[in-house]
Amino acid sequence: TAAKKTVQLTLSPFFAPVCVLAILSLVSVVLNNTYIVSSLVNYGGLFIALAILFVTGSSLLTQKESKVFVHALILPGLLLSVFTFAELLGWGPSRIFNGLLSTQFPNSPLFSVSGSPLIAAEFLFVLLAGVIALAVTQGKKKLVPFYFLSSFIFAIALIVNIYTVYQAQRTSPLFLPYGASWSIMIDGLKSVKSSLIGFGPDNYGVVFLHLKPVWLNTTPVWAIQFIQANNFFLNLITTLGLVGLGSWVALAIQALRRLKGQTEATVPAAAIFFASLAIEFFLPPNPVLLGTQI
Repeated sequence: TAAKKTVQLTLSPFFAPVCVLAILSLVSVVLNNTYIVSSLVNYGGLFIALAILFVTGSSLLTQKESKVFVHALILPGLLLSVFTFAELLGWGPSRIFNGLLSTQFPNSPLFSVSGSPLIAAEFLFVLLAGVIALAVTQGKKKLVPFYFLSSFIFAIALIVNIYTVYQAQRTSPLFLPYGASWSIMIDGLKSVKSSLIGFGPDNYGVVFLHLKPVWLNTTPVWAIQFIQANNFFLNLITTLGLVGLGSWVALAIQALRRLKGQTEATVPAAAIFFASLAIEFFLPPNPVLLGTQI
């Protein structure tokens, strides 16, 4: 603390896997990138930044106060939902930006202040899980109706964003086919170096060009250069290798072990973590999701 001129470091079962991911990201960037700094400001520095936040945050925030984390996300979630509904009616932030900055953003839910309707849907899904858990564990306290009302708003906005992503996927494919992601991952494991530490956190687009399976040229996505795998885990193995996968699996195992001992205050945060984990089995990674998880 500042008054005592001391630094408090809280060690937990999550400390080791989070730190391994941070160190691995740095090592993988240094060994796989010519321009190290440019990589560190992207995904290369993400795990490092999240590790720092984890170490400092766990020292400042006790388990009993962890529900404050969910409370802090409710207001951004409500704003994101309102903006989604406004875009659906054609009177969202995109119209303001277009008027003030002469931009050409679409006046529809295709424009999202989160960056994309996919990121919005993912954020709302994990927040919905956390708020429902918060409502269920609070019993008959005064804020419970507000939690359920917020959950209803999040659910409607989630449906709007999912439908928007579905429509966009039909006209312009957003995701690399699973078979291609698997093929690239398998080819990456054929080298000792890449199998252990991957090709670098930001290098999936380059790897895709070199290891792209030939059969992909016969599909509608033949001309698209994908920068992420079909899901988080295939992306993680390719970019950070088996060591990265092992660290993330260790993180998930520790979360599962602690699930039995969760208190009323920590259940909402646990719900957010496992909701994020569920998404990662089916969708590519993004910083917002990883940030809410760690």
